[in-house]
Amino acid sequence: MKIVFNDHAFSSLLLRAITETFYKGADIGECLSTVYRIKEGDFEIWYKEWLKTTKRIHKYANDCISEGHTISSREAYLRASNYYCTAEFLLVEPEDPRIQLL
Repeated sequence: MKIVFNDHAFSSLLLRAITETFYKGADIGECLSTVYRIKEGDFEIWYKEWLKTTKRIHKYANDCISEGHTISSREAYLRASNYYCTAEFLLVEPEDPRIQLL
């Protein structure tokens, strides 16, 4: 099934990320704004753009918790967790140090 990308792996991973919206583990707008910055088939850009989104959402979650907004922080942490997995999924070298950072 093609979603944004012709590349099967990219489309499948985007679909996987978006399916988490039912459980508040993703936001369709965040996912689409991320993938629109990704060049078809570029694994490096995939990682960088998803990580950029993840860090933004993770910071938002930290800000929410520090202000006492527990529900918003919980939902943002859940989305960030999903986005970390999405970013990391196409890192194929087991020794890649970026995997350890996630």
